[in-house]
Amino acid sequence: MNLINLLAVILLITLCVNKGIIDQSNEVAIIHNNNDFIACEESKNVEDYLTDIISNPNKFVMGVADTCVLALMDSLCSQSIRHTDERYFIALGAICRISDGYVSEHLMTIAVKQYYYNLNRLLSYVYQDSCFRQHVVLGLSMEVSVGGNKTMDMIKNHAGETELSVEKRKLLDEILSEINPEIFD
Repeated sequence: MNLINLLAVILLITLCVNKGIIDQSNEVAIIHNNNDFIACEESKNVEDYLTDIISNPNKFVMGVADTCVLALMDSLCSQSIRHTDERYFIALGAICRISDGYVSEHLMTIAVKQYYYNLNRLLSYVYQDSCFRQHVVLGLSMEVSVGGNKTMDMIKNHAGETELSVEKRKLLDEILSEINPEIFD
């Protein structure tokens, strides 16, 4: 399976999970070891474990069932949209710095969701975290690769509709200029 097909499958699964088509509950997740249980439990109460996730992201990602890791990442994403506490972004950044494979690919999906639902705070955070910024660019590039010019127009329209400071507008313009859908061809 080539990279485009793999990314398309991951995007489809993520969209299904987010729309409630696929149940990501603890009962569905396959629990192989204690770390799996911890990551799945903490995805339900992520705010109670932020400090641990930030200080030791390996515990929640490495050797843990994929469904639990994805559920944890989705919880961090959702909470960062709902709340102003920057620790949710910091936890995602900690995971970003140790990620590879499916975790990195899922970070692209999370970055796109943050773009559409949490742009102002996303831009505050990507000033500090180049790893997450890279996933914003890659995620938006993947979106345009799949959706074409209409998707690029939608991305630009969203940027134009969002009230931003001059500094954030400049950063956003830089990010948008880095979008390159051809990397997924």
